[in-house]
Amino acid sequence: MIEIENLWYKNTIIYSLDLKTFMDANGDGIGDFEGLMQRLDYLNSVGIDTI
Repeated sequence: MIEIENLWYKNTIIYSLDLKTFMDANGDGIGDFEGLMQRLDYLNSVGIDTI
């Protein structure tokens, strides 16, 4: 039998986001990976473990 501690997704906060609307780093009006990377510390500070 699998213990719940081994099921990481049962003990984490998963946050789904739309990259195109999340954070724009280069000013073109469309979110991008650079913008997401700039906000990873913030997402972690509010308790998000998985994107």
